Amino acid sequence: CQPNMWTEWVFSIVYSETWMVPVLYFRAHWMDGEVLSRKQVLDFLISDDFANEDEEWDFISQEEHPENGFPSFFLHPCRTSERIDMLFSADSHNNKDIVSSGCLLLSWLSLILPAVKFEISPRDYLHLKGLLRKPK
Repeated sequence: CQPNMWTEWVFSIVYSETWMVPVLYFRAHWMDGEVLSRKQVLDFLISDDFANEDEEWDFISQEEHPENGFPSFFLHPCRTSERIDMLFSADSHNNKDIVSSGCLLLSWLSLILPAVKFEISPRDYLHLKGLLRKPK
């Protein structure tokens, strides 16, 4: 890593027709414009507790962004369906409301964003959930 330099991370969500789930894509670069390598991204994301477990981080891959063509990292969608099913089972009496209001995407984001060291605070989650449930 470059000491004393800031990085910028740009996130986007793209629906995967292949996996039939949302996929989190991201780019990371130093403020001078130099793109972070996969190793630099993993060095940033992996805490000291997991420093010797690179194989556990194979869910972060790199490919061309499907919409803009930029080289991007993404959280591999292979287990996303399983996680979404878990969200449904956790709140089975409210499933229709979750899907129709957009709360499913918000809940999914709250599960996956910690993998890239970003979190939605409980206060913000509740605020956003309230906004999504307001009648149009």
